[in-house]
Amino acid sequence: MIKWRQELEIAPDNRVISQNFNREVKLNPSIHRVLEEFLKRLGEFLNTNIFKTRVETLIVSLVDSSPFLHLQGKIVSDRDNLSRIMALEDVNNYLAHYMGWSVNDLTSIRQAILAKTFVPRGELKTSRPFCWVTTTEYIDNFRKKCSDPQELADSLIRGLGLLHLDQIELCEILYPKDNNPTVKHPTVLDAGSHKIFRPCADTGNFGRAINLRTLHNDGPEAVHAGVKAGDGFKARLIGISSLRITIDWMALYNSNDPGLNC
Repeated sequence: MIKWRQELEIAPDNRVISQNFNREVKLNPSIHRVLEEFLKRLGEFLNTNIFKTRVETLIVSLVDSSPFLHLQGKIVSDRDNLSRIMALEDVNNYLAHYMGWSVNDLTSIRQAILAKTFVPRGELKTSRPFCWVTTTEYIDNFRKKCSDPQELADSLIRGLGLLHLDQIELCEILYPKDNNPTVKHPTVLDAGSHKIFRPCADTGNFGRAINLRTLHNDGPEAVHAGVKAGDGFKARLIGISSLRITIDWMALYNSNDPGLNC
């Protein structure tokens, strides 16, 4: 047994991280070498007495300092239309300045989206050099079923495991049908220290997000390298979630859904 695993398993939420790495090694041997190299480096840091940072911070730091660790999954062969869910504030901060708007002018961006005159421009990525996306079809199914924006936001946050976006105004960025980027099956190295993640068998398909209510596999998710938004990209408002989510980390750890059937 690798020594770092004992350190990781002190807290219930850290056990989930450890479990995810173990599951990834078992399910996806094609990235076994990359995982082993990462775990070796992680173990070296955790086993030094002078290193006192949190496990989550360390994992993100190590992954981000090693770009070869990102986007190791297989290319998703199903070319579904793609959408990315973002906080409206982030859309404004990252993309609206190309329109000459104030960073805090959310009213103008809402009006432009509703009038279908807003074209997202700029680089689509997170604080890391890639994006998480889902399918437009998955979101559209909830748009048909939900009676108001709040219910839509709640449903998408639950179904896509978006714990970090609860009680935030959300927006959907739609990718052009004829210009979808190359998307890949997500791995634990893309998730990093993000605990709401369950590795799935990588057969060139979408991964599956964890439903925050049932803790079972739910909505489709994939990753792609950062791309430039522009003509052909669109935006739709979603709503503000009313959820106040807490996770039972031991229940997630003990979940009997191993993520084999994604």
